[in-house]
Amino acid sequence: MNPTHTRIARTFRFASPLLAILAGFGCNQDAPTEIDNAQVSTELVAQPQAVTARLEDAIRQVETGKNLDGARKSLEALLQDPSLTASAKDDARLALSRALELQGDREGAIVQVETLLGSHPGSKHFESRSTAERRLSKLLNNDDREPRQPTREEQVAPMAGVLSKFFPPAANGSYSVRILVFGRPPESSETLGTFNIAGAIRRAAEDACPLCENKVRMDNTHSGFSSWTSLPMVLAASSSDNPSLADSLTVFYFDLEQLRVPGRYDRYLPLAADQIASYLHPEQGVVVAKLRENAPPIIVIAAPRWGLLSEVERAFSEMTELPTEPKPIALTHGLRSSEIRNTIRAAYPSLRQCYEKHLEKSPEAAGKFIVGFEIDDRGAVGMARMEPNSTLTDAELQQCFLGVVRGLSFPAVGGKTTVTYPIELRPNRATN
Repeated sequence: MNPTHTRIARTFRFASPLLAILAGFGCNQDAPTEIDNAQVSTELVAQPQAVTARLEDAIRQVETGKNLDGARKSLEALLQDPSLTASAKDDARLALSRALELQGDREGAIVQVETLLGSHPGSKHFESRSTAERRLSKLLNNDDREPRQPTREEQVAPMAGVLSKFFPPAANGSYSVRILVFGRPPESSETLGTFNIAGAIRRAAEDACPLCENKVRMDNTHSGFSSWTSLPMVLAASSSDNPSLADSLTVFYFDLEQLRVPGRYDRYLPLAADQIASYLHPEQGVVVAKLRENAPPIIVIAAPRWGLLSEVERAFSEMTELPTEPKPIALTHGLRSSEIRNTIRAAYPSLRQCYEKHLEKSPEAAGKFIVGFEIDDRGAVGMARMEPNSTLTDAELQQCFLGVVRGLSFPAVGGKTTVTYPIELRPNRATN
């Protein structure tokens, strides 16, 4: 077996309703991102009725283009009225801006919008923000479209579309998606979109009617547990608010380490645990699903080691049919960088002790420790040395670090792996 060489870089430091009226001006009012409804309600109640009536009348005059001079004077007077609430004042400035524009005072119209925006320093969320910003753009650039925003494509794997068929809509057209997961792979499933069933349902609705406003009503519940050890707790739950195997898509991540489900729970798996394990070896994982009547399927994603589960899931996520018979997944031989990183990360407390002891005699010691080591076929460290380009050269510190590294135990993969691992060290200085 050819040895594998892995180089990993790592830094280790201890260290108000009135706005709707303005739509007639071509200022489309979007719903604000955040509104404190209680506060808005209080403002409207506190606003004197006479002032509200004057403001509505002035806005109406601007909207119809009648008596613009009178409307402008009324709006200017209202802006001096201390009883005018903040949101009503914004309405008045937007209407005054429009009145000034219609009277040919473009600069005055711009100043009113700038004054409105400037009256909310540091605030990202206020009712009139979107309308005011689009109006300013229209006045200055003759463009009142919403600014372009970067879009993040929702990750929906092909398998999510397959699984969405097990969640038909209710009589009222709404969907209820419940997913129950035991175990966690190294890479989040969200990255792959394997179980983004809600996204698959939304995408199907968009494909069926691209020009429709597809607002799919969705109750989407994803309950995750770190291991099969939570199975008794889930089985004992009786409330309809709790996740249940009976009505949830159930996923087990399975390996030959801590995530191996005991045979005691075979009846909850698509295959007996021993049968699943028989498919697993260093270069092979497996996926298998069990169909259920009147319930979503149960799925097992299995790998010989925890560090390989994400690779098996990636293959599963790209499938266009549910594997109701065991589907072997080919894996490449050798340790993964994530496995090496995770093992060394677990040793950080011991490495920290070495460094803190060194700081007692050299408080300002900082630099880079680069360790080279070999991992044998059983996962043991057979040789460890400090690389020449390390900048921390204290012999005692080096020996302490090398002692920790030599005691590490990695997954056994049946072949040798050579690793170069740099660790940057610097004192953690608290600042007042």
